[in-house]
Amino acid sequence: MFYTKELEGKGATIVFAFSAFLLVSIPVIAFTLAAWRFRKPHLYIVHILWQWTVLQALLIFAYSILRRTFSEELRNRTAFLLPSAIVLSVVGLIAV
Repeated sequence: MFYTKELEGKGATIVFAFSAFLLVSIPVIAFTLAAWRFRKPHLYIVHILWQWTVLQALLIFAYSILRRTFSEELRNRTAFLLPSAIVLSVVGLIAV
């Protein structure tokens, strides 16, 4: 993915998305650890919702990569290779 034209000029967007993910993940993890420490299992709902959100994001990521790869027009424009797309999609699905 990084050896294609797919991410040209999108460095700031990638940094912003990663920073936003970290800014949300760290408090969710801290909240989950506090719920575990104080034995409040009903507060795990925050962590469950966060996991569901990340799951949906990974599935959308895998789907969008495969969709872009199987589109002849997008594949020619971005030079995205099918083996790379399959690897990224499988890794995203395994992470789920």
